[in-house]
Amino acid sequence: MKQEKLLREIGGNATPPPAYDSSSQVKMGTKGGQTNHDMHIFSFGSIATATDNFSSVNKLGEGGYGPVYKAWQLWIEGRASELIDPILGGSCSPNEVLRCIHIGLLCVQEKAADRPSMLDVVSFLSSEIIQLAQPNQPAFFNVKEPDVLHVNHDSLNVVTISDVNGR
Repeated sequence: MKQEKLLREIGGNATPPPAYDSSSQVKMGTKGGQTNHDMHIFSFGSIATATDNFSSVNKLGEGGYGPVYKAWQLWIEGRASELIDPILGGSCSPNEVLRCIHIGLLCVQEKAADRPSMLDVVSFLSSEIIQLAQPNQPAFFNVKEPDVLHVNHDSLNVVTISDVNGR
């Protein structure tokens, strides 16, 4: 239903478009005339549908809008349990899900040296006994601090005076 409404809004029909149309392939060739790459052309409608009409939820690295940044924000506010999808129901323990989120946040820390190795990640996932460090801020986290929001309206006039003297 949501997809049909979206398609009507963007001028499509009620049938979702295919991921790509095989007749819209572009062949990229070499000097010898042999093709070596196929490039698929996606319609605007199929991209809009796949991204929920370019919803900010689907954008990564957009200054705090992607899922990683939402998870980080909820984590530091102590509300990480809000990330647990209700669809999971009783299929797993909320503590297991929170541990996975915790491990994920450790893996995306800004400083690569702070990130766990894959061996560590496997150990973290296979043992609930191992204590996890508190994650640091993820890479590319761009949220304006409150004091940055107050713009200073003073201007600075810089004048350079050059004095030419003969030899």
